[in-house]
Amino acid sequence: LPCHKWYQINWEPNFFCKAERRLGPRGEGGKWLCDPYRVGKPCVVYSFGKPFWGFESDFKKISDCEFHAFGSGEQLKGAPDFVQQHLVELSMLQHDETIKAHGEMGITVDVLKVNDLSGGSLNQWSVVEAVLRLMKVRQVLVTLDCSRPTAHTAHSWFQEMRNRKFAIFHKEPETFRSGGSVTDYAFVLVES
Repeated sequence: LPCHKWYQINWEPNFFCKAERRLGPRGEGGKWLCDPYRVGKPCVVYSFGKPFWGFESDFKKISDCEFHAFGSGEQLKGAPDFVQQHLVELSMLQHDETIKAHGEMGITVDVLKVNDLSGGSLNQWSVVEAVLRLMKVRQVLVTLDCSRPTAHTAHSWFQEMRNRKFAIFHKEPETFRSGGSVTDYAFVLVES
């Protein structure tokens, strides 16, 4: 089964947000947020990957969040002044001082946004897993490129998110540039 079809028929949203809202530009770069009015204070947002800053700019207009962007110089290019930039190799994420300090202080990341990373979805998943190992995260917004993982790997990762009490509240294929081989997923932590 071609990967763009696999994402189309697997892992559908299974959670409803009362006030789901898209922040950022239409098309590529925008992300869906579950009930942004419920985001706590203080609020922390982590961003990884391609430098699309429309989401952060729109979110800043409606929140008092602290924004952190992690990655290589190219991935941090054009970051707005309110975004704290952290130059770090993604393979060394667990050693980043800010992430370690936030984890040790018990700080919750309200939104973890992971855009396209070189190397495809396996890198996106490893970033999400690394952050989830170190701290509590309330929402995960991730762009997945189906050209990389096998269906078995993808199923395993989605199952792991479910095991960690995350539900999918939004799914959006990027048809404009990728013909559907790239899909944005949005997860929310469902605490009992």
